[in-house]
Amino acid sequence: MIYDSDGAAQNIPDKCFMGNRSIKGAELFCRDIGKEAFADCARLEKVSMTSRDWSRICDRAFEGCEALSSFDQGKNRIWYFGTRVFNGCTSLVSLKLRLADATLKANAFGSMPHLESVSISGHGSIAKNAFKGCTGLKKVRIGKNIALKPGALSELPESVQVSAQGREAAKRS
Repeated sequence: MIYDSDGAAQNIPDKCFMGNRSIKGAELFCRDIGKEAFADCARLEKVSMTSRDWSRICDRAFEGCEALSSFDQGKNRIWYFGTRVFNGCTSLVSLKLRLADATLKANAFGSMPHLESVSISGHGSIAKNAFKGCTGLKKVRIGKNIALKPGALSELPESVQVSAQGREAAKRS
């Protein structure tokens, strides 16, 4: 964790730990995770967010973290979720996100061929092609307050089981 001179937790700046080969775990008590903050931290296995606040996860924050197998959002709500946040995280097979008026944009996850299940709750939306490159997905659960923009599910493999609370069967177009 990064602290200021008064001992208060700080946000993680852009590229702060980029390419670090010794970090295996990160317990984050902050509101913002900057662009590429942990990108290419090849040994990073576990990330826990312990704040009970709203958070922003910027573009490619964990891109290339091949060993990342656990992402625990805790009680945080994400109000900004950048593009390709978990791109190349080949060990991450399950992901649960709780949004606070955030939009999962095109390529939100990047190429994650080993991701098998995603659960998205809270308030927000999913844009066209958000799941592009997630070829291993088997199950997607979408909360009742998550809006599906046109084409939001268009890049999902045909075999994916999609459940969208409070709606009739989700359309893939």
